[in-house]
Amino acid sequence: AGVPARRAVWLALAGPLVGVHLVAGAHNDAVMLGLLLCGLLVVVRRPGRPAALLLAGALLGLAVTVKASAVVVVPFAVLAGMPGRYTVRALLRHCGWLAGGLLAALLVTSAVSGLGFGWVGGLTHSGDSEQWTSPPTAVGFVIDYAGALVGRDPQAVPVVRAVALLLLAGVLVVLWWRAWQTLCRLPEDAGPELAGPALVASKLVGPEGAGPRVARSRVALHGAAVALVATVVLSPVFHPWYATWPLALLALTAARTTWFVLPTAAAAFLALPDGTNLARVTKAPGALAMTALLLTVLVRTARRRPR
Repeated sequence: AGVPARRAVWLALAGPLVGVHLVAGAHNDAVMLGLLLCGLLVVVRRPGRPAALLLAGALLGLAVTVKASAVVVVPFAVLAGMPGRYTVRALLRHCGWLAGGLLAALLVTSAVSGLGFGWVGGLTHSGDSEQWTSPPTAVGFVIDYAGALVGRDPQAVPVVRAVALLLLAGVLVVLWWRAWQTLCRLPEDAGPELAGPALVASKLVGPEGAGPRVARSRVALHGAAVALVATVVLSPVFHPWYATWPLALLALTAARTTWFVLPTAAAAFLALPDGTNLARVTKAPGALAMTALLLTVLVRTARRRPR
C-alpha cells in the first residue's frame, strides 16, 4: 500500500499487543485478522476478477464468522477491488460478486458447524461486561456517579451505549462515502502521493509504492482502518486485543504512526500475565479519566481547522 514494509511488519506482527494477547493469550482475533488480511490481499492483487472477488468474499465471510465486527471492512473491500473508473454500475457488479462469496461462507459454515445461526443470538451478550475501557461505557458510569450525588439512579450505561452505536452507524456511512468520493475524484494515473491529504506523506512512499493501483488501494484500506478504529472506540465493550483490529490495517496505510502506537502499546498492559484485568479494579478513576480524555479529544478536534 505504499508504506515502508519493514515498519508495517514491526507494527502489525512484533508489537506487544500481538505477543501478549494474540499469541500468549491465544485469542481468536488472530484467526479473524488472518482471514481478513488474506481477503483484502486477494482483492488488491486481483482487482475486478470475479473468481478473486468470490474468494475474497469467502475469506471475509469466514472472518465475520469468527468476529462479527469484521463486517465493517467489507464495503471498503469492494472499493479496493474495483479497477478502472469508479461508477455505480461497477460498484454494484463488484459488490454482487463479493457479497456472493461472503454469504456462501456464512451459510456453509453455519450449516457444517451444526450450530446454525445460533451465533447471531450470541452477539446480544457481547455487551454484558461493563468496563471503563469502552468510552461509551465510561461516560455512562460518570453520568451514573453524578446522578448518585443527587440521589438519582439514571442507569445511563445502556442509553449511552445505544447512542454510541447509532453514532457508529453514521460514522461508518460517512467514512465509506468519503472514500468513494476520493476514489471518484482520483486521476487514473495518480501516484500514492495523490491518495488524499490525510493518507500519504510522500517521503514515506518507497519504490515499491509507485503506481495508480497503490494509490487507490491505499484510500480504500485506510478507510477500512479508520472504520475499525471507530468500531473499537464506540463499541459497548473494549478489551486490549480489540486494538489489534485497526492496528493491522493502520500499519499498512498510516503515514504517521505515533497517534496509535502509544495507545496500543499501553493497552497491552491492561490485562496482566496472571489474567488480572486492571479495568475491573480501577472502575471509578478509570471512568473519570476516560471521560476526561474523550472530552479533551473532542475539544481539540473542534478547535482545529478542518483539512
